[in-house]
Amino acid sequence: MLRVLLVDDNAFNRELVTDILEPAGFEVLGAERAARGLQLAQTFKPDLILMDIAMPGIDGIRALSMLKSNPATSAIPVVMLSAHAMRSDKLAAFDAHCAAYMTKPINTRTFANELVEIIKTAKSSPEETPC
Repeated sequence: MLRVLLVDDNAFNRELVTDILEPAGFEVLGAERAARGLQLAQTFKPDLILMDIAMPGIDGIRALSMLKSNPATSAIPVVMLSAHAMRSDKLAAFDAHCAAYMTKPINTRTFANELVEIIKTAKSSPEETPC
């Protein structure tokens, strides 16, 4: 079973992603704030983190940088999720070493398979960031 940590301040988004991933065999743990997500990343030890960019307090890009600078969480691939399709957001995520960048709304039919592929790619070549 693949473990996913979902960090998103929107309860509907957390519920939607959980409803897509759990039937596909994922274990999903949610956090509504980046600070809580940073804590859970160390204890939950997910195979992948899904991180919203726009959150109150610590935003997703800053949280991603914090994850990558911590030896306990640096190898966990992080997929940035954003309702913004702005190039500057994608470049900032790439600079912070995300594994992928996806825009919302997500494709509910292909989302789980896309995440499986991202996890496989990250495990086979952890130094690459295809974001």
